[in-house]
Amino acid sequence: MLGDGQFGTGYLASDQKTGNSVCVKVFKDTGAQADKSFKIELEAGAQNLEHANVLRMLGAGRNEFVLESKPMGERFFIVTELCEKGELFDFVQDAGGLKEPMAR
Repeated sequence: MLGDGQFGTGYLASDQKTGNSVCVKVFKDTGAQADKSFKIELEAGAQNLEHANVLRMLGAGRNEFVLESKPMGERFFIVTELCEKGELFDFVQDAGGLKEPMAR
């Protein structure tokens, strides 16, 4: 597990085509709130921004999930590039804030 948030959990996975490490965010349920959160993230990822500092969405969908041999049921999921250095918020907080040149 990479991290756990309000609506989902991020897991380390491998892209079967490229072998690259990716993050798979699996939403905790398929209720109305998960559906709304999933749609918001899909809209953000659908913009396909090509920028070194913007995370790219590689895929998304809804499928049956099994984690460590335990069925999790049907879940929404989003596959993104892996951010190996973690959350930006944690980095800024650990640094005690960022000066303008570093923030650029």
